[in-house]
Amino acid sequence: MSPNIKITYDGQDLENVVTTSGGDMFIVENTKGRQFADVDYDTTNIGIGREYYTDMGIKSREIKVDANAVDSNQSLFKILENLNNALYRTEDVPITFSDEPDRTYYGRFTNADANDGYNDVAQFTLTFLCLDPYKYGRSITQSLSNTTIANGGTVETYPVFDLEVTKQTSLVSIKNYDDQDEEGTPREMVLGVESEADDKEVNTKKLVMQDTMQSTSGWTQASNIDSGSISGNMTTDEDGFYADKWGDESSKSDTHWSDDNNLGDWVGPSLERSLDNPIQDSFTLEALIENQNDKNPDGSPVGEAHTGIMEIYMRDINDNMIAKIQFGDTYGNKVQNKAAFEKGRVDALGEKRWDFTRKGWNDFDGKLYVKRDTDDFIVEASVDNGNGEYVKRKSLRSRPIAEGGTQDRNPLKTIQVAIRKYNGSMRMYNRIKQIKLYDSIGEFDYLLDDDTTPVQFNQGDKIKIDMSNNKILLNGDPQPNLLHFDAEYFSLVEGLNNLKLSNNIKGTVTYRNRYL
Repeated sequence: MSPNIKITYDGQDLENVVTTSGGDMFIVENTKGRQFADVDYDTTNIGIGREYYTDMGIKSREIKVDANAVDSNQSLFKILENLNNALYRTEDVPITFSDEPDRTYYGRFTNADANDGYNDVAQFTLTFLCLDPYKYGRSITQSLSNTTIANGGTVETYPVFDLEVTKQTSLVSIKNYDDQDEEGTPREMVLGVESEADDKEVNTKKLVMQDTMQSTSGWTQASNIDSGSISGNMTTDEDGFYADKWGDESSKSDTHWSDDNNLGDWVGPSLERSLDNPIQDSFTLEALIENQNDKNPDGSPVGEAHTGIMEIYMRDINDNMIAKIQFGDTYGNKVQNKAAFEKGRVDALGEKRWDFTRKGWNDFDGKLYVKRDTDDFIVEASVDNGNGEYVKRKSLRSRPIAEGGTQDRNPLKTIQVAIRKYNGSMRMYNRIKQIKLYDSIGEFDYLLDDDTTPVQFNQGDKIKIDMSNNKILLNGDPQPNLLHFDAEYFSLVEGLNNLKLSNNIKGTVTYRNRYL
């Protein structure tokens, strides 16, 4: 190996960690373990001179780097301390070498053999363990308008499909004719349920409202709220609804708010929107919101004196509350987002409201979910991880609706939104970004006949199939129950792969060539 190889570890050039204008240097002399991938195997003896393989695979890879650190003005041990801090990781990170710029390894630093240094020079060998022994090329994304995919690597690789449903259907599929099982049958990913040619499809979830909250047109001033008073003004920007005015705060404090201050109630604007036709039974509401309670979008800190909540009411034709979901930071002396769900009436157990929270919800950007499913409410909040997936979930399951003619069961007529802060406290950045409302058929609202098939996918639904991590997402939510019993996760084999998509999906495939 030639000297002066540059190593990039978790995005940082190790030479830059040590090398300074004063003459401190990090010099790579040699590396080992990148040229060949070793084979691991097990054998069994079945008699004298007779042995056969029982298992075989590629061993994890150890990469050893012989390097020097040269001290000029600093303490040599200080240089090595900086290097050690740069190397320590608790998870695998990308590792690249300047003499192999189009390949990436994934691993972590495990140990170093080093002397104590002499003449201001330390010589050592760094060891990086790659449990995944393969090298990776750059990420490639290709439209599935061309269903021939070229894997230019030396081994199979596992793709990620980002799909959009083009028409209502009960089943979608992708087949790879070139990845075959032991019997020579092409592997196929199948989601949903099959239907006979004469089956009738039943749509169990019909979209009746979708608002991207870019305009207040179609929304009117609300008059009823259960958390203080309605005041101020609701307006919009490219991110959604927000409060630009809060109205009269006659008890306003110029300092801060805490639980002990008696400053009145919550204030802020509220708007409502009526449905053309009330939803009689089951429904599903999905709302995208953002509540920055720890750091502002520009990175500046949010103080403890700031408060902010968002509320979404579901009301009947007489403006009675069927249910409400609330999210935000109501504390005056700590930073913590939380969610709350409230029904219109106390249930048989004497319960009406439930608060729930979890770690990772501060500076929340995610989804609120409420479903009235026959005799139960199902409630959930989750965070958008920025990659099309909702994570950090917390759910309230099976909050029963009381028997009889309670308003929890009333037809849904109006959606109401409210943005609030505590009277006298300072505001925080919050946005209501989108609301979708579905008229649903509950789990026990119907019985399927032999000639009836439930619709699993609606036009515009987004499906992500991650073949590497065996993961299925529908509109960002994990849905492993969609896997058909004939479904198989497949790879892209070396060379050309000929795919076949069902005629109800389009999208892209993303993959990385892998090499031994």
